[in-house]
Amino acid sequence: MSAFDDFRTSVLDGAEGLAKTLLKGSVKEARADAEAFVKKSAAKIQKWAKQVTDGELTQEEFAVLVRSQKDLAEMNALTHAGIAAVKVNKFRSDLTGLVVKSAIDILL
Repeated sequence: MSAFDDFRTSVLDGAEGLAKTLLKGSVKEARADAEAFVKKSAAKIQKWAKQVTDGELTQEEFAVLVRSQKDLAEMNALTHAGIAAVKVNKFRSDLTGLVVKSAIDILL
């Protein structure tokens, strides 16, 4: 398994935990939305992670770049499940934080 696969697994497992805590369920939907976000952002995350390891970016710059992708996390499955917008936005923010932490822990 590659480091990116480990990263992806960490994010998806973490998204399930966030759903259990923040949303009191909707785990399947949260995982689907997290997976869609990782797929949309994968190329950029891998590029930025390489730039950090090559010394071209700092970890702080990496975190800012990943968080800038928050709007790509559309949360379609959660929205269709009827989750309130406030909870969806909190999940989205926490998910991008989880992506940053997982990337730093695993990819960098």
